[in-house]
Amino acid sequence: KDAPYNVPGDLWMLDLASGRRTPFTFSRNVYSPAVWSRDGRIAYSAGRLGDTIYAKAASGLDDEQVLLKEPGLRHYPTSWSRDGRLLLYHTENATSTGYDLWALSLSDRKPHLMLGEAFNEWAGVFSPDMRWVAYVSLEAGAAAVYVRPFRVSGQTGQPSLGEGKWHVSKGNWPQWRVDREIVFNTAPGGTEVFAAPVNKTGTA
Repeated sequence: KDAPYNVPGDLWMLDLASGRRTPFTFSRNVYSPAVWSRDGRIAYSAGRLGDTIYAKAASGLDDEQVLLKEPGLRHYPTSWSRDGRLLLYHTENATSTGYDLWALSLSDRKPHLMLGEAFNEWAGVFSPDMRWVAYVSLEAGAAAVYVRPFRVSGQTGQPSLGEGKWHVSKGNWPQWRVDREIVFNTAPGGTEVFAAPVNKTGTA
């Protein structure tokens, strides 16, 4: 399926050196993968159909913290900003706008709509230099990866996407490998992975 779909479960931690696995959550109601911040926090959605975004220290020593709760909406966090002040996520909306792309300000827990057009947008990820956001959209009919400039207003601190949009490729679930390269999958189920360079002007 082009649009994301999840069933609830729990998150686990895997020690790559020893191979040891330990549970990170215990409620069996997590609806998204783990999203790591640079300072060692993990964001994920849980609750009734994923209506709540939580954060918890990767060490597992602290209690989980509610970042955002919106009953009736499924949330799916996908990317922390480099400074840890913003969290990209998408929602599954029952209205005609479908999947919408949002940024949550962690200082005041205020959500900001980034993309909420009539077709689905999801899987937004910040570039490492915080100048770009890659995401997936159905605007051309099939799932495709796009890149747009990212900016934060100096006066209000409000995040938004700037003018200009670049089509990278048909694909899904992009990730930035370095500032100028995007990794994504194109086959159903993510069995084929590709990479596309992005030049200094943002075009692929």
